[in-house]
Amino acid sequence: MANGSAIRWRFVRHVDNGTTAWAWQRLGPDGRVEKTSEPHATYGKALMAALQHGFRPDQDDYSLDLPHGWVHFPPGQTPEFCDRALPFAESVSVKSGRRLQHTAMSSDLRASPPSPPQPRPLPENA
Repeated sequence: MANGSAIRWRFVRHVDNGTTAWAWQRLGPDGRVEKTSEPHATYGKALMAALQHGFRPDQDDYSLDLPHGWVHFPPGQTPEFCDRALPFAESVSVKSGRRLQHTAMSSDLRASPPSPPQPRPLPENA
C-alpha cells in the first residue's frame, strides 16, 4: 500500500452520549471503503490497529477527524486543516457494541477524497 497506489486511510471519531469511539477506514483506488475497523476507545488504539493492518503514515494518504474539522495528511506534504464537516456519506456512527456502520442513506458508499475549498496549515494550538 505504498504511495501512488491511491489507497487512502481515514481515522474517524464518533461521540455518542458523551462516549468517544475511534475507527480506521481503508479506502480503495475507486474511493470505496474497503475495510472499517471495530470501534476503539482511543485514537492511539485505532492507530495501532491500523498499523497492524498495513497503514504507513510516512507513505500513505490519510485524514484525521477532529472536533471542529479534519486534517488531511498528503504523503510528503504539509498537512492541511479544514474547518468544515466531512461530507455526510463519509460519516459513521457506532451502534452499541456492533461494528461501525455508515449513516449514508444511499447503498452506494463511495467516499470521495476530501477536497477542502481553502486548505491551510494546521493551527499551532491544535
